[in-house]
This record gives sequence, C-alpha cells and structure tokens, in this order.
Amino acid sequence: MSGNATTQELARLSERMVICLAILSPWLPKESASRTNCVIRLRMRTLALAFLVCFLAPLLVDAQQSTPSLPTVTKFDCPQYPEKARSIHISGIVIMRVTTDGHAVKDVKVIRASEILAPFAEANVRTWKFADHQPTAFTVTYVYTFEGNYKKDPVTKCTAKMKLPETVTVSTENPLFLDHR
Repeated sequence: MSGNATTQELARLSERMVICLAILSPWLPKESASRTNCVIRLRMRTLALAFLVCFLAPLLVDAQQSTPSLPTVTKFDCPQYPEKARSIHISGIVIMRVTTDGHAVKDVKVIRASEILAPFAEANVRTWKFADHQPTAFTVTYVYTFEGNYKKDPVTKCTAKMKLPETVTVSTENPLFLDHR
C-alpha cells in the first residue's frame, strides 16, 4: 500500500513539474547574439525562482491541510498560584507535552519547569476534558508570574488568563510588596 502511495505521490509531482515547465517555457533563455550573459543569467534566476514557487507551493498547501487542529477544552479546574511558590517568591514557566485519548488527558511529559511549579501545572492540566477529537499531542505552557491578581474572567470563571489548550497564565501579588500589618 505504501508503494502505491509513493508511486501516486511521484506521479503527482511529475505532473506538477510538466505543468510548471509548460507555463514557464516562454521565460527560458534563447541563444541570441544580441543577448548578453547578464540577461541570460537574470532569466535563469527568474526561471529557477518561478519553478521553485510553482513546484513547492502545492506541497506547502498539502502540508498545511494535513496539520491537525488543537482539541477544544470543554472542562477544567481553575489553576491557582501555589502558595508554597508564592511564599518563597518563585515565578516561572512550565512547558508540557500533553497527549490525549480523544476525550481526556492520557499522558503529560514535563519538558521544562521549575521543580516547585511543575507538579501544580501537571495536576491542573490532568483535569482537562475535551470535545471528541482524534487522539493527539500538543504543547501547553503555564506561566506563573507576579503581575498582581487578575480579575475573574466571565467566561472561564477563573482568575487565570487562559488560551486553551495553548497557554495558561496564573498571577498573584508579589509577597514582597504586600502590607504585613
């Protein structure tokens, strides 16, 4: 089966090459005493560029169409700033690779993180549920920052800024600037 797929792909590429050459044939340099080498080189460069655009553009379109879309998060727990991290002034980023089974989180692999923040981000992402989709994997970034307390979002009902399933930003007041009366 893969042999047939490869043969079909080669046939499509060959067709594209023939069509591109037919379209670009008027641009091919013709030997003439009145033409200088500079003009011939310019035409050859133009031909090469046009050929690349004509030949590669359909491949790029095919690649873009085959890129899977991100799943839609339908249920989640609101992330909170870990009190332990806040009290010792820890902020940072947690980057995770999330794998789904088509409905829920199946696996989480932490790619980069602070040791203190990673377990909280991982626990939160494991609460996510998704609209039905093909099993997939994607990267999510949690940002923990001291930008003050965010207002509660009317849609998500959370105080975190969320662009699910790509980014989650959790903020709190910096404990250094709190009034401890």
